[in-house]
Amino acid sequence: MVRGRRRRGDDAIDVFHDVFHVPSHRVRTCMTYRRFTRLQVIIIQAGSLVQARMAVSVLGLDEGATFQVGHELDAPRSKRVPKSAIGKVLSRREAEAVLRKLKG
Repeated sequence: MVRGRRRRGDDAIDVFHDVFHVPSHRVRTCMTYRRFTRLQVIIIQAGSLVQARMAVSVLGLDEGATFQVGHELDAPRSKRVPKSAIGKVLSRREAEAVLRKLKG
């Protein structure tokens, strides 16, 4: 378990999965958060939407923003998400690019 500091990226997500016993069957979840007037998009891999929200909170990715909505991505759409977009707050440009891939 990590103490005293936040770790981001794949290592921190792996630690979260180990600590909270996330099942090996994981789905990618796309969530939006609102902080003042700014929307944030986060895609994370977890066992369920509840575990995805918990992971975002534990990892500090929500930055104090308010959860708006979350969707579990089905297998075909999940494959379209680039690995570089998972487990971080996406910039507006990154989020738009991912959404275009999901629709396409």
